[in-house]
Amino acid sequence: MTLICLICETAVSRKQASIFCGGPCKKVVHVSCVYAGTVDLPTLIKQIPGLSWRCNDCLSSDVSIEDTDLGQLVESKISHALDSIVVQINELKSTIEQAILQNPDASSVNKPISYASVLRNKTVPAVIIKPKESQDTSKTKTDILQNVNLVADEIHISKIKHVNDGGVLIGCKSAEGNLKLKKLVQEKMVGSYDVKDVGCVNPRVRIIGMTLEYSAEHLRNQLFNMNDVLISNPNDSKIIKILPFKRDNAKYQAVV
Repeated sequence: MTLICLICETAVSRKQASIFCGGPCKKVVHVSCVYAGTVDLPTLIKQIPGLSWRCNDCLSSDVSIEDTDLGQLVESKISHALDSIVVQINELKSTIEQAILQNPDASSVNKPISYASVLRNKTVPAVIIKPKESQDTSKTKTDILQNVNLVADEIHISKIKHVNDGGVLIGCKSAEGNLKLKKLVQEKMVGSYDVKDVGCVNPRVRIIGMTLEYSAEHLRNQLFNMNDVLISNPNDSKIIKILPFKRDNAKYQAVV
């Protein structure tokens, strides 16, 4: 089917720049018949939502395709994108600053922040409440609700997880809530339940594919020499174990 330009009434080939009317008629025109500017109008219309060209018959609003107006549309689009980038950068900056402030080892500007320290700061406070005698978890939850008024005591729970022998792990949204919950359980449920904090787990790294069975001291020094930017002191890391790789006994793995 041959398309005919609404303006010059000649055929519109695929090689010619053309646009369709954004109004009800949906007719096609050569770009050169309606626009003498330098902007790539077909591409711009595709890239900017809501931008369209309309013929005189379909024109229902003042839509200008002058270079100045098109420039304003493009500038507005770019400005919006830049504002979004600035917001993301500020959020990232705030996160980094909080990590630095919360890290007790970051007293020196030149001292690198360890991955372990940042990870520990993200640990959600939690306590484990466990019955002294094994029972169903539902009874443990019921006893907690009967003895601790979470709403009145302003304890905000972030998670609850079942543990062995009818115990529950309760995560609070703040360290203060965690401490308050622990204290209340110890005061009101001490005869039947034990309560303890969930300790922070140091992050571990597994190294695989070593061709030599290094000693713990040698491996620790090797890691320090190769990663001195991340590890400020070789004694900050601990070699938990070194053992043969299961799939290939000629190679070794280590947990650090």
